[in-house]
Amino acid sequence: MAAGEDFYQILGVPRDASQDEIQRAYRKLARTYHPDVNHDPGAEDRFKEASEAYDVLSDPETRRRYDAFGADFRQVPPDVDPQTWRRARAGAGAGARAGTGTGRDGGFSYSTGDIDLEELFGGPKPVIAMLHLGALPGRPKHDRAAGLDPIIDAVRRDLHALQDAGVDGVMFCNEADLPYQLQVGPEIAAAMAAVVGRLRPEVTVPFGVNLLWDPIASLAVARATGARFVREVMTGVYESDLGMIEPHIGEIAGYRTAIGADDVLLFDNVQPEFASAVGNRTVADRARGAAFLGMDAILISGPAAGVPFEMSDLRAAKEAVPGTPVIANTGVRAERIADIFGVADGAIVGTSLKVGGVTWNPVDPERAKRLMEAARQARSNLSQV
Repeated sequence: MAAGEDFYQILGVPRDASQDEIQRAYRKLARTYHPDVNHDPGAEDRFKEASEAYDVLSDPETRRRYDAFGADFRQVPPDVDPQTWRRARAGAGAGARAGTGTGRDGGFSYSTGDIDLEELFGGPKPVIAMLHLGALPGRPKHDRAAGLDPIIDAVRRDLHALQDAGVDGVMFCNEADLPYQLQVGPEIAAAMAAVVGRLRPEVTVPFGVNLLWDPIASLAVARATGARFVREVMTGVYESDLGMIEPHIGEIAGYRTAIGADDVLLFDNVQPEFASAVGNRTVADRARGAAFLGMDAILISGPAAGVPFEMSDLRAAKEAVPGTPVIANTGVRAERIADIFGVADGAIVGTSLKVGGVTWNPVDPERAKRLMEAARQARSNLSQV
């Protein structure tokens, strides 16, 4: 839908138009703009807009929801009262930031605020690069004799290689803490905070943290270190190789507020690696639910770290929540970045930037530079469309 227009304006009918008037208006537009008869560059887009408007307004129940909730009607759950929704919109418009509020594009959600990826990262469609830590204290692969110093030195080398390549952001992650835990111990959070704290003076881009697979610990470290965002599974229920992943978003959001971290953005992985969603809700359903519950960005992953996701899943998520950033989370490579940026609002990349494309290896500066060159070219091409 064009900015500033609604479905009635697109069809050129009043809001009290009869079904016959809506049908006649659509048929007139269809005859004018159908791509089989009109080859002007903008005709196909006008035809699609008219078709979408007709699909909504020709169905009485869908039209009723559209009249009640406007452009947000697809994202507002069926049991939300229109008057409650309007009061929430009005409160958020006056600057309220507690309780219910509006989503990124004015939609109803329980978010604490808006996110503008371009503002946060200094440009559109950011590339966020992973900083994988070696195994931390308490984990089977940790080198007790060596301690944290070799881990810090390795992450420092990767950090400078990535920043020299021009990445837009970085994310610290305890990738080597195999086998992973759904709730990490305090020693893991303390070690991660120590590593980030030592390196923070050298970080020149926005950074986030991810303590696999623990959103509470991730938030705690973010609050302690000044991270701007955390990545984790925040919503839904999944059966996985680690056991049942059952985050409780109410507790997570409450904890964020309790520790004074409301400015830490929640990046929700709605299609986590090594896992399958319980039940029959689609990627689009899970994305809508996450957006409604106030997630600041939706992440789409493949079946494992470094493994590509299905582009159809990325498209489904973006179409479901057009006002919420959707970010590609695995399998991002230089040769795919143009296609990914054609849909996604950003990308998180790790494995493909490593020597030999192996997750556990150091960052390869040349691979990082090639990916960023491809990303800049893709963004340039999209800006000219």
